[in-house]
Amino acid sequence: MAKNKIRIGFLGFGEAAGIIGAGLVKEGLAGIIAYDKLVSASSHRDRLRERAEKSGVKLVSNSEELAEKADLILSLVVTSEAEQAAQE
Repeated sequence: MAKNKIRIGFLGFGEAAGIIGAGLVKEGLAGIIAYDKLVSASSHRDRLRERAEKSGVKLVSNSEELAEKADLILSLVVTSEAEQAAQE
């Protein structure tokens, strides 16, 4: 499969997702997206947007948009949030 054919999405966009996303972008993958429920919290919004900008990953508005636009979704949420995130 060609590098740009698969659309990768991250559920959760913490430090690990930012690092992985940046590495994938560096290797030539384009169009990587992420959703993190904390982007709507004012205390986390700026940090998440800055991480997305630095890594070349685009933040999407909700989990439905993530599911619609990604061929493969990697869940990178903390263990305690994994079940709830999967149900959303």
